[in-house]
Amino acid sequence: MPTLEELRRMIQVRSGGEPEGKSPHHEPEVDSKGRRVSKMAERARINARRGKYDVVKTAGHWDAILKIGQHRGSKVSNLAQSPQGVDYLRWMLRNDFPEELNVIIKQWLPADDRETLMTLSMNELAGMARKMGLEPSGWTKLQIVNRIMRRQER
Repeated sequence: MPTLEELRRMIQVRSGGEPEGKSPHHEPEVDSKGRRVSKMAERARINARRGKYDVVKTAGHWDAILKIGQHRGSKVSNLAQSPQGVDYLRWMLRNDFPEELNVIIKQWLPADDRETLMTLSMNELAGMARKMGLEPSGWTKLQIVNRIMRRQER
């Protein structure tokens, strides 16, 4: 949720004015942690706040209904069932979408796929490896993924 200062700044910029004493042409945009962000990342953050997707819970699982893009109106769970949909969801993970949406996407992608496994965090991968009886301490991400893949092939 944006702070009051961020909302005032957004309103001021939309109405044609510039933030007090600042010109967007001379200073790079930064996130709340002071890191530079691209205009696309900023748009994605604002789009999530404007409701570019809805989060729903069905049958005990979180899902999201996309409200933008070529798959407008589609549920993430439905997209994950077709190869074209899986490719689109992977594209979303590679780009800067809100973390809440990324968590939902990862939940629905097939876990037996190397590319999907590589999108998971080290903690998520280590948890999967431990559930399979592996002890991944000191392993790289690629080593964990390879061993999970080998274990699933058995």
